[in-house]
Amino acid sequence: MVSWTARDLAQTLGATFAQANEALPILEMQGYVKREGKDEWLTTIAGESVSGSVAPRFQREAVERALDQLGERLRQFNADRNGGLIVTDAVAFGDSLSDRARVQAADVGIAVAPRGEKGAPRIAPGKQLLANLRAKSPMLHLYPLAGWMMQRTHRGLI
Repeated sequence: MVSWTARDLAQTLGATFAQANEALPILEMQGYVKREGKDEWLTTIAGESVSGSVAPRFQREAVERALDQLGERLRQFNADRNGGLIVTDAVAFGDSLSDRARVQAADVGIAVAPRGEKGAPRIAPGKQLLANLRAKSPMLHLYPLAGWMMQRTHRGLI
């Protein structure tokens, strides 16, 4: 985003509006953000550097297609009765869900469980499984699912 509000910051961080308003003067004092008008903020070059941010490079529609294709791969994975695992949860979150024309690659959290074991706890998928599900798409970043991912604004994929 070129400019954003305290409400945007709160939503991104999963914080309250009051917490975001408390953090903004500190971030401004450190030179990471600067006020742009009454209720808007800009991330400074120092803020972009420390956050490791990069300019959004993908068209939103292309990332949405990549998420749809990943959802189909997940359904195919779960339909394979010979596999020892089943995907129990998959959620996309982050910048890719915004309504902007250009977005970052989609961040996706995935959890699996042993197939056929009722009540088996979810486990983190291995790197090789995540790589296979990603299918070399530069528009997807896959991670083992963590609870905080589902607390943010997200899109379920299965």
